[in-house]
Amino acid sequence: MDLPSQDQSARNPVRALAEKLAASLGGPDAPYRAQRTFTATMMHLMASLLQAASDADPAVQNEVLGFPEGLVIGMSVLGDTPQMRLRKTGSRLVRLASSDPAKPNLAIIFKHLTHAFLVLSFQESTARSFANDRMITQGDVALAMRLVRCLNRMEAVTLPKLVAERALKAYPDLPLAEKLSLSVRTYAYLLRDVWRNR
Repeated sequence: MDLPSQDQSARNPVRALAEKLAASLGGPDAPYRAQRTFTATMMHLMASLLQAASDADPAVQNEVLGFPEGLVIGMSVLGDTPQMRLRKTGSRLVRLASSDPAKPNLAIIFKHLTHAFLVLSFQESTARSFANDRMITQGDVALAMRLVRCLNRMEAVTLPKLVAERALKAYPDLPLAEKLSLSVRTYAYLLRDVWRNR
C-alpha cells in the first residue's frame, strides 16, 4: 500500500493537520502514547475514586457489601500496561499498588487501548462499549454488574452532570444537594487517601 504523496496531504487539510500534530508531539505514534498515558492516569484516578466512594457513599457501600471478602477486581487493556486493581476488604474497596502480585478474580478487559480511551474520556458509555463488543468480562457476571453499578454511581456523584450524562447510559435521579454533599465527601476521602499514601 502506497503512502499518500505530498500532494494528497496538501489536498486533505485534516490529514495535513494530523501529520503536523503527530510530528510536533514526537512522531506518528505520539497520539497512541498520549492515549496510553491518559488511560493509565484515568484508571489510577478511577480506582482511587472507587476507594473513596466506598467510604463516602452509602449506595456504593451497599453494592460493595455484595462482593465476597478478598475479591480482587481488575480493569485493564489487553496486551498493554494500563490497569487498575482493587480488593474488597471489610465494607470497602482498597486500591492495590502496582507492585501487588494479586490476580483479579473479576476482570474487565478492554480489547484495545483506543476502546479504553473512548470510555475513560467519556466519549462512550460503559454500556455502549460492552454492546459494541469492545471489552471482555472474566469472572462472575453478576459481580461484574455490581461493579458497573458502583462505577456508574461514582461517576454520577463525582462528575459534572453534563459529563456524567455522556458517560452513563442513564443519569440517575440525584438531587443537587445530595450530589454536592456526596461529591464533597468523596473528594475529601480521596484527598485523605492521597495524603496517607504520599
